[in-house]
Amino acid sequence: MKILVISQPKSGTYLCANILQNLGYEFTYMHIAACSYDKYDPNNLKQGRAHPAHFRHNSTMKESAKLIQDNQFAVGHIDYSDKAEEIFKDFKKVILFRNPREAAQSWNRWKEESGRSMKQKSSLPNAKILDWQNKENTMTLSFDDMVNKNIQKIDALQFFLFEELKYNSNAVIEKSLAQDSLTKSSVRC
Repeated sequence: MKILVISQPKSGTYLCANILQNLGYEFTYMHIAACSYDKYDPNNLKQGRAHPAHFRHNSTMKESAKLIQDNQFAVGHIDYSDKAEEIFKDFKKVILFRNPREAAQSWNRWKEESGRSMKQKSSLPNAKILDWQNKENTMTLSFDDMVNKNIQKIDALQFFLFEELKYNSNAVIEKSLAQDSLTKSSVRC
């Protein structure tokens, strides 16, 4: 099974990536967009944080999706559309969201810490991403579910992925929160 994490910006994209890795899935380190994908070096996350364009590859979303194999996952801030749904129809999709005010605060903190001068997207958080909710093969997870260690939601994630509990959800979330990630800011709340 292939997985795609579809997230609003600053809603725990890479924290969810840590969780999926701790559930046994291989991270492709791909961040997919409409006309490109960034493929980060897992051994140099600092460089990825500072200069994501150095890791950019021009590619259609359809071609990017073909690079993901079974038991692997990628991430992206992908708006819902019929075309995107068709491209990712064979993927299980984890949809991430966060309180808009908290997401904006996190964006500003991350921008300051990373030293990047990019503008905040006017659509942060992007409501079109939430249009993925209730589509086939999707599960919704909030930033708060992850950082507040909502074990019931992590159990539900396992049932969504495996149709059973394979791992101790508390141990998975504890380990995931402690690990470094691509965009982790110094304060995760």
